[in-house]
Parts: sequence; C-alpha cells; structure tokens
Amino acid sequence: MLLYGSAILSIDTPDGLLIRFFQNASDELRHSAFAQTGQKFARDSEHGAPQHIERFQRLWEWRISTISQFSLAQDADRELAAFGWWMQTDVSPPLWSLQQLDRVLNLVDRIDMSPFVVARLAAIGELEPRLTLRCLDRLVKSDTRSWSSSEWDTSVRTILTVALQQEDEEIRDQAKALVSSLALRGHTSYLALLSEAQ
Repeated sequence: MLLYGSAILSIDTPDGLLIRFFQNASDELRHSAFAQTGQKFARDSEHGAPQHIERFQRLWEWRISTISQFSLAQDADRELAAFGWWMQTDVSPPLWSLQQLDRVLNLVDRIDMSPFVVARLAAIGELEPRLTLRCLDRLVKSDTRSWSSSEWDTSVRTILTVALQQEDEEIRDQAKALVSSLALRGHTSYLALLSEAQ
C-alpha cells in the first residue's frame, strides 16, 4: 500500500501487482492492508497529505465497486469492515466518508472500530442527517457488543438530538423510528430525547 501511495503501483494496469494482490490475497490480508492504511492516516502527516488521500480514496472506490459489481461481499467481509479504521480520523472528506460507510454497511453487517465510527458520525452527521441516521440504524442492528460503552451512548445521543431538531419532518420521523428501535432493544433512556425535542 505504501508503494501505491507513492504512485509506484497502480490500479490501472489489469495484470499489475496490486490488482493481483486483491485477486489472490485472503480476506484477512486485504483487511490488514486497508486497516493499516487507516492507521497510517491517523498518525502520519505525510500519508494525510491531499495527494495521498485522493489516491487512496480512488483505491477504495475501485475496490468497493469491484466487490459490489461481482457480488464478492461474502468473501470480503473483513476487508470491508476495515473501513472503520478510515472513519476514526478526520483526514478523509466528511461527506465522502459518510457515503462510503453507507456503501459498506449495505454490503456487510460489521465495521471495525465501531465506537470511533459512531463518534465520527456524531461529528459530521449534520452535513447529511438522513444518511447519518441510516448508517447508525444499521450499526445499531449489527453491533450489539458496543451499546454499553459510554462513547456509543454519547455519540448516539448527539446524532439523535441533531436529527430531532431538523426542520425536515422525514428526518425527524427517521430519528423517532430509531429511538423506538433502540427502546425495543432495552435502551429506553433514549425515549427522553423525544420529549426534549418537543
């Protein structure tokens, strides 16, 4: 991946080394490649440079499009989940991150680093509340292990509070439906947000 970021490797050569890697590597190895890239974004200013970000955005878009086009999601479960590492940093553009997370969660029901993902949704969700709620709804239904964490609770409350204050009635209804879904799963404390929003 470092060689790709440095423009030594390309996805434009059909029989190139990087293409062959994605065709032949295990799901776990492909996961590691994308997860390590996200980790580098978080700690390495060089890999956070715009030219690097744009190249890796293109790589991700190519890869998820390939997975979607050829119905490969079942064999790319871990690889797609690695996008969570990209969501833990604000290096990638907010709207692009939201759109790609939505694509991932449409294909698989898991994501790495889910507390950080939900925190990022809380930070950028006001840009596109409808899309943010859709992503959160999928996360709530799939990641039951993280519900008890304070990070999740704080972030979910922020997302729902913002959505319930929107002028768009459809967005408010979407948020209310999510509150009800959470309550049915035993998280009744979110019901108070409905009365607070009135």
